[in-house]
Amino acid sequence: MPAHQNSISLTFGEARLDALQRHSFAHFLRETNPANGLVADRSEPGSPASIAAVGFALAAYPVGVERGWMARADARARTFSLLRFFWASPQGTASPHHFGINLGPVVLMFENHRSDLLWRLMRTCPYVVAGLRRARFTGGWL
Repeated sequence: MPAHQNSISLTFGEARLDALQRHSFAHFLRETNPANGLVADRSEPGSPASIAAVGFALAAYPVGVERGWMARADARARTFSLLRFFWASPQGTASPHHFGINLGPVVLMFENHRSDLLWRLMRTCPYVVAGLRRARFTGGWL
């Protein structure tokens, strides 16, 4: 890795980097619909939810808990609200909103809960491990 990439915290400043990360994470706290867990794609009024924003939120919640930006119970409630919404939504061609197309990540989450498959795979990926270490993640499996 080039030396300039290792020095980002020295040139940008740890406090500023932390503030930027926290501000970015706050998008998911503000833009998540508590009734169904869907996340607005942008902060503009009337912005639609997207599977990308939902996926990023699901990935960000554990980081937010780890960094102390949200309570574990809140992350769990938001995640289960979303899962219940997808579970109760019409599936297949009968759905005018085509929710079934977007359930791939949900299926992966269920499998990960059942067998830890994704966690085991991520532990073997040097890019994921390096990224989490660089983000100061201190989870027990690193």
